[in-house]
Amino acid sequence: MEKTSPHARPETLRSFRSGVKAFRETMPEVESPVDISEDRARHSAKLWLAAPSKKGKGGGVRSPVSLSYNLRALSAFTNHLIDLGHMAKNPWHGIKAPKAEKTKKPVPTEDETTTLFTWVHSRYPEWKSLHAL
Repeated sequence: MEKTSPHARPETLRSFRSGVKAFRETMPEVESPVDISEDRARHSAKLWLAAPSKKGKGGGVRSPVSLSYNLRALSAFTNHLIDLGHMAKNPWHGIKAPKAEKTKKPVPTEDETTTLFTWVHSRYPEWKSLHAL
């Protein structure tokens, strides 16, 4: 890959390898990128997301965000193969990862905010701009 993409950044090559590794985990029987159909690509994405995560103890749930990263990497890698004339069509184009659940960020309460600014006022009385808040 480095020889055909001498100007590719190391992070780009790392993402290509990561995407290919994720695909090979789910479809080890596929010997060549040319053998990947849209159905196989879609099935691979579902299998990868359903498998337990290898990070941490006990194998947690894989993230749709990680799947999205792998899909983008595989699509970009396939586009590179198309540019080199090895493939005619990108089977990853149009495959989308499911939306990840949005996590709510904790927001300080009114009392916590008042306590913070009271402490700032007593600790740093010379900070006039913060006293206005």
